[in-house]
Amino acid sequence: MKKTVAVIYNVLLAAGILLILLGFCCAKSRMVHPVEGATELAAAFNQIDPDTREFTVQMRGGENTCLAFFTAHQYVWVYQDGKLLYSLEDGGTPFGSSAGGGWHFVETSLSGGELLIRLQAVYPQMRDYEVTFYQGDAIRMYLDIMQGSVPEVLVSILDMTLGSILLVYCLIARREIQIGGGAVYFGIFAVLMGAWSLNETEMMTVLVENRVAASFVGYMLLMLMIAPFVFFVREFLTEKRDRFSYLIVIASYLDAVICTALHMTRILEFKYTVFVTHALMIAALVYLMYALVCRIRRNGIDRKARVNIVGLGILVASFFVDLGAYYMGARKTDVFGRFAFLLYVVLLGSEVARGLVTGVKEGRKAEIYRELAVKDMPTGLYNRNAYDEWVRLNPAKEKVAILTFDLNELKRCNDTLGHAAGDQYIQDAAKLLTEVFEPAGRCYRIGGDEFCVLVEDVNTEWLGERIRTLELLERRYNQQHTQIHMQIASGYAIFDEKRDQSLEDTRNRADEAMYQNKKALKQGR
Repeated sequence: MKKTVAVIYNVLLAAGILLILLGFCCAKSRMVHPVEGATELAAAFNQIDPDTREFTVQMRGGENTCLAFFTAHQYVWVYQDGKLLYSLEDGGTPFGSSAGGGWHFVETSLSGGELLIRLQAVYPQMRDYEVTFYQGDAIRMYLDIMQGSVPEVLVSILDMTLGSILLVYCLIARREIQIGGGAVYFGIFAVLMGAWSLNETEMMTVLVENRVAASFVGYMLLMLMIAPFVFFVREFLTEKRDRFSYLIVIASYLDAVICTALHMTRILEFKYTVFVTHALMIAALVYLMYALVCRIRRNGIDRKARVNIVGLGILVASFFVDLGAYYMGARKTDVFGRFAFLLYVVLLGSEVARGLVTGVKEGRKAEIYRELAVKDMPTGLYNRNAYDEWVRLNPAKEKVAILTFDLNELKRCNDTLGHAAGDQYIQDAAKLLTEVFEPAGRCYRIGGDEFCVLVEDVNTEWLGERIRTLELLERRYNQQHTQIHMQIASGYAIFDEKRDQSLEDTRNRADEAMYQNKKALKQGR
């Protein structure tokens, strides 16, 4: 079930990313930018209907002729002397009827006069949204707004960077150890959370003109970050058998699919269904508390428990501050939440990274032990254990050949030149066998001076050609080495179901051929 749930999330994540990209390509509001040559301003404030308000703004004299103001989920029309200067309306795309929240900069050519600004709330919750109007130099106001949100932007980017580093590290380290899903999903969660936080900064409301797409992205990121957070908690705190986590994850999948479908068909937009996402986020926090309590009961207050106790307090505080700010319609009150979440990412990320580093070290040790179990250290070839295991796991079949080899005069080399020379003889012979038969086959040292090669899908012509190549290399070796005289006896056999009941019978026939060759070599000496 765990694998299935993870696969479903990967599909939803891919679909969410695709929709986000499509949103930036297709979603739009119908926007008319300022018109050059505007003249006189005249208007009066009036409440047109429950959703629509009009503001008359008196522009001051001077060189600064730009009007700037921020709106959230409202359509905007700016008039000068009854003439439309600027508008922001429903773009008529499936990505939402609202333009989200964003700054508006309206340039005029007059140094004084009145502007009429009509605002229409897309949602009833935004009917009384307070709007403040500013007049000044467009570039100066533009830069001031962005400068004021630099700390939040940097924190959000740092969240994404730390998550990305963790994901890259997992990708690199997976070759050395089996990476747990906790590390991977924490990295995904940190990236998604950082992206959501960045999308909500005022700098993005200035830089990203497509506010329909930005609003859509914000809701999508919220829905997609629930599952990786729960997966992380489940793996990190080793709560792997409970069903509570699966209920939350499956509910988040349904939330993402159903709410997106309702939003894109405009039956019920995200603004009205986001409370479900918030409820699931609270459920995820409750699950973190539950998993933490279970771990403390099992293991006491260990390092992971202490880190999560601190992290839980930070996460809960920042979440409810942000949640309160959202439902009260406040802006810039989520600064605490951004910095608090960064602290959470650093705390949990460092603990996850610590576990990964420990895992890499243990993985390297385990790899060394595995190598020792199947490798012959003096020659680097596979040992008898590896040979027996291969034979056990691979049933006998046609065209499987076994070649056996034996070193002539090894005892004489040991007696006359010493065991160091004998060891060198064995190692040099192993190098020649490796050069001739790998990577087509696997070379084994199955005894003191006995070697074996297993090759699949070969014929006698190929085997004969390889033996001749070995003999050629052997002669070249003897020409270059005057002390050690190498002489390798060889024999081979191909599995024959009519003659062999198993590969052991094939090896016995190869041994018979090898001993005949060994005898012939000694007689021709």
